[in-house]
Amino acid sequence: TSNQDNLAPITAKAKVVIELLLSVSGVAKPSQVYFGGTVVGEQAMKSEDEVGSLIEYEFRESHNSRKKREITEKQIDDNRKFSLFAERKYQTLNCSVNVNCVNIRCPLRGLDSKASLILRSRLWNSTFLEEYSKLNYLDILMRAFIDVTAAAENIRLPNAGTQVRVTVFPSKTVAQYSGVPWWIILVAILAGILMLALLVFILWKCGFFKRSRYDDSVPRYHAVRIRKEEREIKDEKYIDNLDKKQWITKWNENESYS
Repeated sequence: TSNQDNLAPITAKAKVVIELLLSVSGVAKPSQVYFGGTVVGEQAMKSEDEVGSLIEYEFRESHNSRKKREITEKQIDDNRKFSLFAERKYQTLNCSVNVNCVNIRCPLRGLDSKASLILRSRLWNSTFLEEYSKLNYLDILMRAFIDVTAAAENIRLPNAGTQVRVTVFPSKTVAQYSGVPWWIILVAILAGILMLALLVFILWKCGFFKRSRYDDSVPRYHAVRIRKEEREIKDEKYIDNLDKKQWITKWNENESYS
């Protein structure tokens, strides 16, 4: 080793990255809901329960810092109606794709190491009946994340976001009126045609469609001209050759039997 004395001082710069130990988790209660019934206008609703099923979102935040922070939630705006493809049976309502969302910001100040946030919402039943009754199910995604206000560029939040999924199903009463699938109609038509063809074939084999000819249906007669003298002689011989009736014991010429 060697030592060098009287060296000039050197100034060095280092980039420091600060990671805040903040995390957020969320859950929906319940995670699966149903919609059904009849469409009811907003003016006709008398209570909050008529709007739709109740959904509670619970978000938990844990930290080891006292800095000012906020939880931002993205919630679906139920007042907007969204178009769907008619042939699709599944849909995901996502804020970044096909849904307009509302941001809710909740400041968190002076809390302990753990904090919870509960958001109560209602599934707008009438909108789902009008727009999504033909779907088998659909997913509603809600995202929540932590944001530190006035944070420097070197401050990072590795676990600052979470996503909560709610699956919505139409009730059985709604599903049964959604229409008959096209393939069932096609199979029914083909089966009817096949049965009709089989019936026609059986009738044809039995001769149902075979027409009788005129010569077969009308008997033929041959006329023979007989002279008057010969006819009288034959009539007399016919009368003489008549036998007595078998069911009587005595024959009388003058008696008649019916």
